[in-house]
Amino acid sequence: MRWVAVVGSGAGFLDKVEAITTGADFFVEKPVDLDTFLERLRAALERAGTEAPRVLSVEDDPDHADLLCTILEPAG
Repeated sequence: MRWVAVVGSGAGFLDKVEAITTGADFFVEKPVDLDTFLERLRAALERAGTEAPRVLSVEDDPDHADLLCTILEPAG
């Protein structure tokens, strides 16, 4: 199973629709509400069942990348 979230800022409604129609599961507006993002991530991982989760993160901020690794690595 694959799971795709698009995180961006300044996006209008049509940008969000385009993200969904091109394969994203949902769009998250910056600044990201961490609790909401984590809840969506947990739900996606639960739907994945026994398949090992894989995450691709494209991040231009090293601090955000480190935070994402800190959150995801304990989950395997």
